[in-house]
Amino acid sequence: MGGTNRLQRRLYSWRHIDKDCIVIHGTVTGLQAQVNLILRLPGHQDVEVECVVDTGFAGALTLPPAMVTTPGLPYIIRINANLADDTNVMTSVYGATVVWHGVERNIAVLAMGRRPLVGTALLEDSNLSIDFYEGGSVIGNVLGLLFSLRRTG
Repeated sequence: MGGTNRLQRRLYSWRHIDKDCIVIHGTVTGLQAQVNLILRLPGHQDVEVECVVDTGFAGALTLPPAMVTTPGLPYIIRINANLADDTNVMTSVYGATVVWHGVERNIAVLAMGRRPLVGTALLEDSNLSIDFYEGGSVIGNVLGLLFSLRRTG
């Protein structure tokens, strides 16, 4: 998915939203780390999306195709995506704005799969802590902020 990584880097833009939303909280359910993110839809209310954390996915986010086309996210391109089992599938890429660590981020979303996945492109520059047992906690912190708090605290 090398093309996806280049696309991700071009689409990222950050805008700070809320200093109180810098930590991402989630829960382990069925041995899957799950977190919620806010999908910002132009002209509509924000939507909270429950996502599985997938550290094997180098992109930012996947959403089932119906979740991408229903709110009318802007179509960008069709790409050949390489999956974990080394198969390749054609998938559509859409642009979306999400709120992550209290910051609005413009990202590329792959329309594929049955459930939303958060990939490592969103986890970049974060510290991810997962207590892997049913009901365990999932916590994501911004690395720069933790360093800053330690130095001044």
